[in-house]
Amino acid sequence: MRHKLLIITIREISRDRINSMQNAEQISQQKERNVKKLLEWKGRNWYGMTKILPYLYLGGLRDANDVEQLREKQIDYMVSIHELSGRIGNTLDDRNILHIHIADVPEANISEYFMETTTFIHRARLAKKSVLVHCIAGVSRSVCIIAAYLIIVCDMSYAAALAYIVNKRPCANPNFGFRMQLAKYAGKRSFSEIMMRNQFDNEAFDELKANDKKMLLLNFPANFPPDAPNESAVCVDTKPPSSNTFLKKGCVEYMKRQNNPEFFNDANISFIDQTDSFLRQ
Repeated sequence: MRHKLLIITIREISRDRINSMQNAEQISQQKERNVKKLLEWKGRNWYGMTKILPYLYLGGLRDANDVEQLREKQIDYMVSIHELSGRIGNTLDDRNILHIHIADVPEANISEYFMETTTFIHRARLAKKSVLVHCIAGVSRSVCIIAAYLIIVCDMSYAAALAYIVNKRPCANPNFGFRMQLAKYAGKRSFSEIMMRNQFDNEAFDELKANDKKMLLLNFPANFPPDAPNESAVCVDTKPPSSNTFLKKGCVEYMKRQNNPEFFNDANISFIDQTDSFLRQ
């Protein structure tokens, strides 16, 4: 009897040791994967801050903590969009930082912050103060926030806003859910602009808007004639897009001309088709 109990005990100990070794191996493998991901992340091409408009920059977490860049670009204000806790941007006063806590997932309701962030950015720009809009990588959340700003302040369609940002920052790629929210927001552009005008002096608002359009015309000539939209410039209009043809023409060709065909690949063309149905609801 004792012999049997001893055998059972030895087996249990052996099993526990095996399980412990397997767990240790799994933990070790997970650590290796994490280290590999970290090295890959560090090895990626770092764009640094991207100037979108005068006094408006787009970037990532690394940019927000780069003291030299912040001083060089004279960043006075920051829109910080991520789900991390803790202080970001140690050179800025907390009162000059707008914190938006949101994850980069399609189901996140980023559109509820569009008016708040647009107002914050515009107030700083009217005062000739530079703003950095950043998330973790400067690819999805911050791009979405700036696209919303361009839609309202520069009368751009959501497709034109994204195309313009991608031309400036090729890594820009908001997730599908954020793009759908931008498309819907663009349909309410007139109402959002009225709300903006109620907060700012109309003369100053129009002056900055005119200056921004001049800059966009220089950088986006094929698809941004603000005063005379035509067949070849279907990306920009004062009305929300009513058909997928409106979105596809011009914007797709523009991205091809800019050697960024991956931005409007088959998957994204499908996205545009789905957006057309979404806008008609």
